[in-house]
Amino acid sequence: MYFSEEDIFERWAEKYDRDVFESDQKDEYPFAGYNKVLSFIWDEINPKKDAKILDLGVGTGVFSSMLYEAGSIITALDFSSNMLKAAKGKMPKATFIRWDFSKGLPKSLLEERHCYDYVISTYALHHVNEEKQMQILLNLAPLLKPRGTVVIGDISFESRSDLENCKNLYGSLWDDEEFYFVAEEVISSLSSSYRCQYKQISHCAGVFILKPLEAL
Repeated sequence: MYFSEEDIFERWAEKYDRDVFESDQKDEYPFAGYNKVLSFIWDEINPKKDAKILDLGVGTGVFSSMLYEAGSIITALDFSSNMLKAAKGKMPKATFIRWDFSKGLPKSLLEERHCYDYVISTYALHHVNEEKQMQILLNLAPLLKPRGTVVIGDISFESRSDLENCKNLYGSLWDDEEFYFVAEEVISSLSSSYRCQYKQISHCAGVFILKPLEAL
């Protein structure tokens, strides 16, 4: 029997948070450093009341719900109805969009020019290929307010050799159907549109901070 990626996430939703926690606690791929990634992003955003934040791949809403409770106005996107249901329980007044961003960004979002203080994505974009990742990231710049910022926390590596070393270390546990960020390649691809910073958090996770050049 074949299960699509959507089927898998619908079934995974109930135990997703536990699986992530266990992987992080064991300091193992793929979620080693997960809590430190979220803490780093929290400090970078320093959430303020009424800040408008778009979350791409909200999952069960663990992180966005903390921003929501701090007074941020959340728009959350995910392709799993079960994930969105869990997130809605934590953020009843947020705006939710069911969408598969392997298709890019929905037209309704692309029309929201200069709307968001932050666009965030945590452990979601590695499910689409590198070309689609870059397309999505480039399309986010017009959505930001002046001085707005894109913050991406995900499975990622400083260099291609670091990625290969991790792949060799974990062998059969490695997921060849996922697409992990390589910082030096991402920064090169986005250099004409963003000022890019990258912070390695664990041996398989890091955070990108992207500021549109036009806003500098």
